Amino acid sequence: MTAAGKVSVSDAASPLGVSAAKKKKRRSRLLLNPSSGSGDPPTISVPLSLSKLARKKMKTKGKVTVSARITFTPDGGLANTQTAALRIKGKKKRR
Repeated sequence: MTAAGKVSVSDAASPLGVSAAKKKKRRSRLLLNPSSGSGDPPTISVPLSLSKLARKKMKTKGKVTVSARITFTPDGGLANTQTAALRIKGKKKRR
Protein backbone atom coordinates (compact mmCIF):
# COMPACT_ATOMS: atom_id res chain seq x y z
CA MET A 1 0.00 0.00 0.00
CA THR A 2 1.30 3.42 -0.91
CA ALA A 3 0.64 6.63 0.96
CA ALA A 4 -1.09 9.60 -0.61
CA GLY A 5 0.91 12.80 -0.57
CA LYS A 6 2.26 15.78 -2.43
CA VAL A 7 4.99 16.06 -5.08
CA SER A 8 6.73 19.35 -5.79
CA VAL A 9 9.26 20.39 -8.41
CA SER A 10 11.63 23.24 -7.59
CA ASP A 11 15.06 24.66 -8.39
CA ALA A 12 14.73 23.47 -11.97
CA ALA A 13 17.66 25.08 -13.75
CA SER A 14 20.23 24.48 -16.43
CA PRO A 15 23.83 25.66 -16.24
CA LEU A 16 24.75 28.49 -18.57
CA GLY A 17 27.28 28.00 -21.30
CA VAL A 18 30.20 29.93 -19.84
CA SER A 19 33.31 31.16 -21.61
CA ALA A 20 36.64 31.24 -19.78
CA ALA A 21 36.34 35.01 -19.31
CA LYS A 22 32.97 34.71 -17.58
CA LYS A 23 33.69 31.81 -15.20
CA LYS A 24 33.47 34.12 -12.19
CA LYS A 25 29.87 34.93 -13.04
CA ARG A 26 28.76 31.29 -13.43
CA ARG A 27 25.07 30.94 -12.59
CA SER A 28 22.14 28.73 -13.36
CA ARG A 29 19.06 29.95 -15.13
CA LEU A 30 15.60 28.98 -13.97
CA LEU A 31 13.84 26.99 -16.67
CA LEU A 32 10.74 25.73 -14.85
CA ASN A 33 8.51 27.63 -12.49
CA PRO A 34 8.01 25.84 -9.14
CA SER A 35 4.93 23.61 -9.19
CA SER A 36 3.27 20.85 -7.20
CA GLY A 37 0.58 18.18 -7.38
CA SER A 38 -1.04 15.78 -4.95
CA GLY A 39 -2.64 12.34 -5.13
CA ASP A 40 -1.76 8.68 -4.80
CA PRO A 41 1.58 7.32 -6.08
CA PRO A 42 2.65 6.22 -8.63
CA THR A 43 0.32 8.40 -10.70
CA ILE A 44 0.76 11.88 -9.22
CA SER A 45 0.79 14.44 -12.02
CA VAL A 46 2.65 17.71 -11.67
CA PRO A 47 1.95 20.34 -14.33
CA LEU A 48 5.21 21.90 -15.48
CA SER A 49 5.28 25.58 -16.40
CA LEU A 50 8.22 26.63 -18.55
CA SER A 51 9.89 29.97 -17.91
CA LYS A 52 10.21 32.51 -20.72
CA LEU A 53 13.81 31.41 -21.32
CA ALA A 54 12.80 27.74 -21.52
CA ARG A 55 9.95 28.47 -23.96
CA LYS A 56 12.42 30.30 -26.20
CA LYS A 57 14.89 27.41 -26.03
CA MET A 58 12.07 24.91 -26.71
CA LYS A 59 11.04 26.80 -29.85
CA THR A 60 14.57 26.83 -31.28
CA LYS A 61 15.97 23.46 -30.17
CA GLY A 62 12.81 21.39 -29.71
CA LYS A 63 13.86 20.20 -26.25
CA VAL A 64 14.94 21.41 -22.82
CA THR A 65 16.93 19.45 -20.22
CA VAL A 66 16.89 20.66 -16.63
CA SER A 67 18.12 19.44 -13.29
CA ALA A 68 15.28 19.70 -10.77
CA ARG A 69 14.70 18.97 -7.11
CA ILE A 70 11.70 16.67 -6.78
CA THR A 71 10.20 16.28 -3.32
CA PHE A 72 7.59 13.72 -2.24
CA THR A 73 5.88 14.39 1.07
CA PRO A 74 3.52 11.62 2.17
CA ASP A 75 0.49 12.65 4.23
CA GLY A 76 1.71 12.69 7.83
CA GLY A 77 5.28 11.71 6.89
CA LEU A 78 8.72 13.12 6.25
CA ALA A 79 9.67 14.68 2.92
CA ASN A 80 12.03 12.84 0.58
CA THR A 81 13.94 15.04 -1.91
CA GLN A 82 15.92 13.81 -4.90
CA THR A 83 17.55 15.56 -7.84
CA ALA A 84 16.60 14.35 -11.30
CA ALA A 85 17.29 15.31 -14.89
CA LEU A 86 14.06 16.17 -16.69
CA ARG A 87 14.08 16.01 -20.48
CA ILE A 88 11.19 17.96 -21.95
CA LYS A 89 10.57 17.57 -25.68
CA GLY A 90 8.47 19.68 -27.98
CA LYS A 91 8.22 20.40 -31.65
CA LYS A 92 11.26 22.06 -33.21
CA LYS A 93 10.40 25.22 -35.10
CA ARG A 94 11.09 24.97 -38.82
CA ARG A 95 12.89 27.80 -40.56
